[in-house]
Amino acid sequence: MKLALVEDSLMIREQLEWRFEHEPAIDVVGWADTEDAAVALVQERQPDVVLLDLGLRQGQGLRVLERVRAAGCGARVLVLTNQRGAHLREACLGLGALGFYDKTLEFEDCLQRLQSWLPPTPENELQRLAALQDTGLLDSGPQPLFDRLTRLAAALTDTPMALITLLDQRRQWFLSRQGVDAPSTSRSVSFCAHAILQHGLFEISDARDDPRFLDNPLVRGAPHARFYAGMPLRLPTGEALGTLCVLDREPRQLSALQREALETLTQSAVSEMELRRRLHHLQTEAQQRAHAEAHLHHLATRDPLTGLTNRTTLRDRLDQQLRLAQRHHRGLALIVLGLDRFKLINDSLGHDVGDVVLSVSAGRLVQALRDSDTVARLGADEFAVLVHDLDQPEQALALASKLLHKLAEPIDIEGQRLQAAASAGVALFPPHGESPELLLRHADLALLEAKARGGAQALLYAPQFDDPAGAALMLEQDLHHAIDNDELRLHFQPQLWADGRLRAVEALVRWQHPRLGLLGPDRFIPFAEERGLIGAIDDWVLRRALQLLSRWDALGLPVPRVAVNRSGCGLRRDLVERVDAALAEQGLDGTRLEIEITETALSADGAEALSVLHALRERQISVAVDDFGEGYSSLGQLHRLPIDVLKIDRSFVRDIGEPRANAMVAAVLGMARALGLGTLAEGVEQPAQQQLLLELGCEALQGFGCCRPLADEPLQTWLRGRAAG
Repeated sequence: MKLALVEDSLMIREQLEWRFEHEPAIDVVGWADTEDAAVALVQERQPDVVLLDLGLRQGQGLRVLERVRAAGCGARVLVLTNQRGAHLREACLGLGALGFYDKTLEFEDCLQRLQSWLPPTPENELQRLAALQDTGLLDSGPQPLFDRLTRLAAALTDTPMALITLLDQRRQWFLSRQGVDAPSTSRSVSFCAHAILQHGLFEISDARDDPRFLDNPLVRGAPHARFYAGMPLRLPTGEALGTLCVLDREPRQLSALQREALETLTQSAVSEMELRRRLHHLQTEAQQRAHAEAHLHHLATRDPLTGLTNRTTLRDRLDQQLRLAQRHHRGLALIVLGLDRFKLINDSLGHDVGDVVLSVSAGRLVQALRDSDTVARLGADEFAVLVHDLDQPEQALALASKLLHKLAEPIDIEGQRLQAAASAGVALFPPHGESPELLLRHADLALLEAKARGGAQALLYAPQFDDPAGAALMLEQDLHHAIDNDELRLHFQPQLWADGRLRAVEALVRWQHPRLGLLGPDRFIPFAEERGLIGAIDDWVLRRALQLLSRWDALGLPVPRVAVNRSGCGLRRDLVERVDAALAEQGLDGTRLEIEITETALSADGAEALSVLHALRERQISVAVDDFGEGYSSLGQLHRLPIDVLKIDRSFVRDIGEPRANAMVAAVLGMARALGLGTLAEGVEQPAQQQLLLELGCEALQGFGCCRPLADEPLQTWLRGRAAG
C-alpha cells in the first residue's frame, strides 16, 4: 500500500514514519507540509491512501482534499488531525474522505482502517513468490504471445480493458495490457489480489455495490473500473501467479460462452508460463552448474586464500617452460621462498592474522615481478617464483634478494606492526636439473639450508646440499628414520555435532624434526607421497590413533571414534588387512574408526577403491571424503560409492556469508541429504561461520572455532573439562 503523508509537524511526521516502518505492507512514498506541495505529491506519486492533516504551514488540508478530488484522484483519504469540529468532519466526509480521526486518541483506529484495506494473502505465499521468480517473466520486455491473449480476451468479452497480471510481494505488474496506461498498481488496491484466492472465475458485476471495492482508488479514479472478471493463473503445482482479467467502466456480466472463452485463454497463458518457468529453471540450473564447475576448476588450479597458482598448476607451467627453454636454448630460474617463523605468528596471533600476512606477501611478490612470471603458493608459508630467460646465478640471487627485501617490509594489521622475514632457495635450468621434480627438490633443499643457517637469506642450490650424510638437509633420509626414531607426533582436533556433542577426533600427524623443530604435515606429507614413504606414515598414524583411543577408554574418557587420513594411494587391498589388524590389536570394533580419503583417491583406481570401500562398510567403519569441493573428478561417482560423510572444504567455509559461497555450501548439503550422506564443515573459525553453516543444515563442525588441535595430554584435559561441565 502506497501512503502519502500530509503533515506540517516534523515531530509528528517522524513519529508516523517510524510507526509505519514496522508495517511491512505499508510504504510511505512521500510527505508534504503545504497545500500546493501536497497536491503536487498526490498527482505525481499517485498514492493509494493519503493521510491528511487539516492544519498546514501554508494553505489548508480541506483545500487539498477539494483540489485532488477535483483533479479526479481516486486515492483513499483519511483525515488525521487535532481539529475536532463537527463541521470539519462533515465537510471532509462530504468531499470523499473515508475517515476522520483524532491524532492523539484515535491513531490505532486509523491504522486498523488502513490494514482493513489490505487484501488477504494466500497460505502458500512464499512458494507462490518463488514460483513467480522462477518464470523469469517479472519485469520482462514485450511479450507478443501474451499480448495476443489479452487482445483476444478483450474482443471475446467485448470489454475495453484486458490484463495479464503478475502479483509480486507489494505490486501488481502487468505482463500484458490492453486499454490500460499504467504498467502496474499496488497489490493492495488490485482486484486480482482477491482473484488469486479463487479456483475459478472471480467476477464483480458492479464494484460500487461491493463493499470491498466501492471506495477503491481504481473505481473512484482512473481507470474507473465498475466491472471485473479474472481467472487465476494457477500452475499445476497450485501456485497462482496472477490473473487473466477483463474490466469495464460500466456494470455488466459475462455470458456463459464468454466465461468459457476466458477460461480457455487462461489455460493457454498458464501453459506458456509453465513452459517459461521450466526453461528459466533449466537456464538457471545450467548457469549455476557452470559457475560451480568454474569455481571447482578455480579451486583445483588456484590457492583459495591468495588466488595464486597452486602447486599442481606450477608443475604444469614449469614443465611447459622447461620444454620451451630446451627448444630455444634458454635458461630459467625457480625460486622457492618460505616465511621464517610463520608458525609463531599463527600460534600467537591467530590464523586470521596469519592469513593476512600470507595474502599481503603474495601481493608483494606479484607486484615485484613481471606479468609473464609465475607466482605460486606451494602450501603453508611457502611460495614459488618461476622466471624465464634467466640463467645467471648472480641475476637469480639478486632477484631472490629483492623479493626477500619486499617480504620483510612491515605489515600493519589491526594496529600491530609485523615483520615477516623470509628465506629463499634458488635452482637454475639447466645446471640444477632438467625436470620439474628435480628443480623443485633442489630449490627446496636450498631453502632448507638457508633456514638452517639462520634464515633471512637466499641461497643457490649446491650439490653438497644433496649429500645423504647431511641429515638436516635430506628430508627423504630423515623421513626414513622418523618412525624408528619416534619423531612423529599426533595431535587431535575434535569434531562436534550441531548440538555440541563430540562426534569424533581427527588424528593429525606432526614431525618433531631433530633440527627444524615441529613440522606441520604440509612440510613433509607431499614429500613423503613423492618418495613412496606415505604408506608407512599412514600405518603408523592408524596404529597410534587406535592405541590412544583404547587408552582413553581405559581412563573413562568418552571419545566416540577417531578419524584418520589415508593418502591418495592408500585405497589398496591390503588396507583392509592392516585396519583389521590394528583394530584387533586394541580390541576395538569398526564403529570406533573413520577413514578420511580425498576425492583423488576415489578416482585413482576405481575398481580396487570400490572393493576396499565395500569391505570397510562391511566392518561398519565410517568413510569420509575429505576436502570435498577441492577437486571435481569424482562428483559423478558419489551416488554409487559406499561412503558416509562429506567434509566440506575450508575454502567454502572461509567465504561463507558471500552469496556464491552460500550457494555452493547449500548445494553440497542438499546433494549430501539426497544421497543420505552426513556432512561436516572444516576450518570453522568464526561464530558467524558456525551460525550460517548450522542454518544451512550442516550436521557437524570442525575448526579453531570449535577447538584447536591438541596433543594427547591436553586433549585428555579438554575431555575431562567437558565431562565435568
